[in-house]
Amino acid sequence: MRVPKTLIITAGTAGLISGALWAIEPHLPNQEPPSQQQVQQEHQDRQTSDLADADQANKDRMRDEANDHINAENTQKNGAHEPRPKIRIRIP
Repeated sequence: MRVPKTLIITAGTAGLISGALWAIEPHLPNQEPPSQQQVQQEHQDRQTSDLADADQANKDRMRDEANDHINAENTQKNGAHEPRPKIRIRIP
């Protein structure tokens, strides 16, 4: 039984390509499913992070409201009805 050269070359090339692809792909170590404690810890960390984000958003909102209030007070105090002094610079 004689096998043609092209069949041998094709099989060898396919083997080399598949072996090279297997060698360069990332291999992850066998990972065990996370334990119940790990799942609970991740859930608690996520909740803490969400609460911190909500607290930061609340602080930002309060800061913006305070700035708006101060700007409104300043606008009311320094209204257009008060004349501003003219600045004169004299050069001798």
